[in-house]
Amino acid sequence: MDGRIAKRLLLAGVVVTGLATIPCSLFARQAGPSPATPWDRTSAARALTGVDIEPVVDQLHQLTVTGADSLLMESLESVRLRPDWPEPARDLAILQYTRTLSMLPADSVPPTVVAYLRAYPTMTLVPHEDHPQGQVPLFNVRAAAAGLEHQWLREEALLEGQALLRSNPRGLADAFTIEDEPAVHAGYLQALEQATRQELMSLSADTRSRVRTTPRLTPLAGRAALLVQDLPTLEAAVLHGEGDAVHRLLRDAASMLSRDDRLGLLENTLGSAHRDNASLAIATLY
Repeated sequence: MDGRIAKRLLLAGVVVTGLATIPCSLFARQAGPSPATPWDRTSAARALTGVDIEPVVDQLHQLTVTGADSLLMESLESVRLRPDWPEPARDLAILQYTRTLSMLPADSVPPTVVAYLRAYPTMTLVPHEDHPQGQVPLFNVRAAAAGLEHQWLREEALLEGQALLRSNPRGLADAFTIEDEPAVHAGYLQALEQATRQELMSLSADTRSRVRTTPRLTPLAGRAALLVQDLPTLEAAVLHGEGDAVHRLLRDAASMLSRDDRLGLLENTLGSAHRDNASLAIATLY
């Protein structure tokens, strides 16, 4: 998938409904891209009674596993437009199918399917629980698809981070600095939790001076330092870090360091750290 999840939608030209295969364009003229229908949660739950979506979800999943890409796209659109199911059942079936994809590697799911799910036009809207005048999807397929992409990016970054820690810790710091995707940062940080002490020491030593001029390294440098109790690098991260990353680092340090080390870190940062960082250190470490 070119290392990142594709986001383009290419719909197939036919829809399969039961034993009949009809042109998608003809079906669209009959049913139309139905606008989302307002429901209340009680009536939507009632509409689901007696509708067995599990066999359809299982069939969609099997089509994915076997690589029947064209038939899978056709079947997804067939479920969305299925006239004998109420809208909540259609949306729930697509949502449940989306959730099954979390068990599969990213490269086993066609990019067209991911894009379809990211652009899925929800059929069932219900009042927002806190703001009833607003309408929200009852079964949010788009959000589930976005979470799926986040998971795959994080898993890919975890493997990349582990490989870099073994062969080139400095390369991991470079990649963390360049990358903007939060899911990738999360994967790199997860790799630290599974690293050897020697790998962490190498990374911590490399980032000790770099974090002074590259504050965005704070999460990586600080976490590596904390895991091996490298206090000089931890101090540098607190002194030169920025934003929420410093707060999270100090919170973790408060729970992982001994009292003496916490007070030593606090003493060393009070006179040199940015005023906001110093205030955070007092509030968190004292």
